[in-house]
Amino acid sequence: MQECQSTRAIAATPVLLIAQLALLALYLWLFLGNQFDVNLELGRHLLPAFVGLLVVPLILAFLTEKWAEKSEKATGLIRFMGLMPVPLLTVVLFIISMTQVSQIDSTGPLIWPLMILFPAYLLAEAPVGKTLRRVFRLPVATGRTVIFSLGTRNSFVV
Repeated sequence: MQECQSTRAIAATPVLLIAQLALLALYLWLFLGNQFDVNLELGRHLLPAFVGLLVVPLILAFLTEKWAEKSEKATGLIRFMGLMPVPLLTVVLFIISMTQVSQIDSTGPLIWPLMILFPAYLLAEAPVGKTLRRVFRLPVATGRTVIFSLGTRNSFVV
């Protein structure tokens, strides 16, 4: 049963990412109102983001699946990595953070409130996920998946 829940969560990821990209402009407009003055050129910004965030990972996932069908080592590596989503996410966040050091350095005083807000957001996600699990009468394993998803994917926004 646990594997079925994991499979569903993984299968929903591309759909959720597409929905998040589609709703991004709406969210920015809602939060920024008239200050929302971003030049979203299709060829320069949106298309590369779409390819880099969705198309390339989907192609890599497909190729990885094909590789795993032919190799026991690949299957073992995939199973091992499946047990380590938090450490792997930490590595990804570290790499992304290192590319943004100059941006962070130039923002100065803005960083300190975020250093408090980010952990507060992560701590708030557990009770929110637990409440969602109860309201929608989800199995415990699915509730854990919801909490993990809220705390990781949505924390990128924060």
